[in-house]
Amino acid sequence: MDRSADVIVVGSGAAGYAAAIAAAGEGAEVLVVEKCPIVGGTTRKSGGWYWIPNNAEMRALGIADPREDALRYMARLSRPEAYDPSDPHLGLQEWEHALISAFYDHAADVAEALAAAGALKSMHAKDFPDYFAQLPENQAPSGRVFIPVTPDGEMGNGIDMVAQLSAAALQSGVVTLVDHAVEQLLLDERGRAVGLSVRHEGEVSVFTARSAVIFASGGFGQDRELRRELLAGPIFGSCAAPGSTGDFLRIATALGIPSRATAYPWMSPAVLERALRNDSDLEMTFQATGDSMIEVNRLGIRAANEKLQYNEQTLVHWEWDAQRAEYRNLLLFMVWDQPCQDAYESDLPGNPIAPDGGDNAHIIRGETLTELTAALGERLATLAPHTGGFYLDEDFGVRLPETIARYNKQARAGKDEDFSRGEMPIETFFNSFHGEVRNPESPTMHPFADNGPYYATIIAPGMLDSKGGPITDPTGRVLDSAGKPIPGLYGAGNCVASPSGKAYWAGGATIGPALTFGYLAGKAAAKETVGTA
Repeated sequence: MDRSADVIVVGSGAAGYAAAIAAAGEGAEVLVVEKCPIVGGTTRKSGGWYWIPNNAEMRALGIADPREDALRYMARLSRPEAYDPSDPHLGLQEWEHALISAFYDHAADVAEALAAAGALKSMHAKDFPDYFAQLPENQAPSGRVFIPVTPDGEMGNGIDMVAQLSAAALQSGVVTLVDHAVEQLLLDERGRAVGLSVRHEGEVSVFTARSAVIFASGGFGQDRELRRELLAGPIFGSCAAPGSTGDFLRIATALGIPSRATAYPWMSPAVLERALRNDSDLEMTFQATGDSMIEVNRLGIRAANEKLQYNEQTLVHWEWDAQRAEYRNLLLFMVWDQPCQDAYESDLPGNPIAPDGGDNAHIIRGETLTELTAALGERLATLAPHTGGFYLDEDFGVRLPETIARYNKQARAGKDEDFSRGEMPIETFFNSFHGEVRNPESPTMHPFADNGPYYATIIAPGMLDSKGGPITDPTGRVLDSAGKPIPGLYGAGNCVASPSGKAYWAGGATIGPALTFGYLAGKAAAKETVGTA
């Protein structure tokens, strides 16, 4: 059935519903179309945390978050190879600098507006550190994060955020249609976006937008072809919502609209065998859970700090060995002992140390390290068709005990001389979520037991979702190949280009900008009239 509205929003995650609520607040008739049978997109699967610089709670607590320093922090991480604090754009491209500036300038106001509309009911995580709280550019190392609350005021997650946003949208008169997949963007003879071709239950309808169309349809995390073609390295799985298949990217490409920033997604390691199943409830492994636990590469040696935050941990998997023409750390092998198994097993999402009877088929066991090595080799052989034939080095079994012995010595001393494990604020903060601290002198480290059994699982590079696509201006207008706004077309969230480059600034650095730019797009779109540019 053909329909019309002032503003049509594609996607019902944080960006989409923020856009819809903002447009409705401007008096627009708003229609949200969602491809999946339930609303929420990848936001629904997330923790729902959102990162808001210079927010009202910080200001009330007297926590300063100067604009210049916040922009330097974001720029320093986004483009470290180009970062120049003396440059007016801090070494960023003009569009990147414009977006981080707009984010700082508007994020706090957007969060307050959505809270006032009943769309965001959250607690302020004032002690939660940014992922690079230790950098000198970060003058507000904590206090920027908010977490949704449940109806009874407890800490919630993305499901609670989506419930709040969708209820507020409904209260504002927004109509949401699920199981409606957008197939085409409709332009008039002047190149203005005027509607969409939408498929529902096998029938195609035309939805007309009197003012504007806003795409907030998620990235391409669930499209293997696009992942292979557009990402800078291999990815074995994504925890993005099933609908994140790059719809807007394909639509924009067909219309000659350029895309940027596709190479680096929002990244996280994953248990390889879980990722290969690609279940809709797949969760990433955000941090090595245990203390008597390390990750070694195919040579049997540690490759990185196992407690690094997840985006940086994943980049380790992309290290290229030019001599052997292979990704040296394509797969890493997480190894732990029985005390670690006993202390940290749980069915929490993403935890590789699953209890008996849980999702634990990925766990490999050996009474000795020699047995464990043999079992790992056998498992890799069964997985070879999915990994390019990745295998253990012939000396893996010799090096693994040596690596553990070195790690044990450092754990007893309370100092990781190799990778500085546990020295970044975010590492110990995340580590506190996993359970008891068995070594107060070094909370993230504990020596391995002298005797088995020992356990292992295979860890692979994964992603939350992509963050590349068409370029937008600070109001969400999609730009054409000449850098000019396409009339009536807006975008926000993971379906458009992010100014964050390869960085992950902090917990909630996906949803904070999605809410902000979705809201800004909704306000601007509602004010468009036919004929404006």
